[in-house]
Amino acid sequence: MLIQEVINDIEAAGIATFGVDMFGSLYPADAPTKCILIRESSGPQPEKELPIRYYMIQVLSRALYYPVANEKSWEIYKRYHGERGAGGQWVAPHNYSLGDYYIQASRALQIPSDMSPDERGRSEVTFNIEFTVRI
Repeated sequence: MLIQEVINDIEAAGIATFGVDMFGSLYPADAPTKCILIRESSGPQPEKELPIRYYMIQVLSRALYYPVANEKSWEIYKRYHGERGAGGQWVAPHNYSLGDYYIQASRALQIPSDMSPDERGRSEVTFNIEFTVRI
């Protein structure tokens, strides 16, 4: 499943550790205040003509204070959406593998945004990533 490959990649990049400060699908009851959640989300209409599939992954970052949650979201955002290179040109990730998935392109659909505090007053920041996968 692509969600597991994304979790593995985030862990390999040293951004978070699965089961410690990163979880998949839902937060466990004993999740720490500062953590991230990776979950599948609905994507666009399936492609009928080309050998590709679109996958949508939602990233949620939670922390006691908004700047901390926001900073962690931006680390993941840059990993899959890209960032400006030294010459000022946008460097977007494309044509790479995550496990057995060949990613033609990945892009965030919005910048990390405040979701408002959760029921315990912790800040949550979220964004969605669309992965275009060759099948």
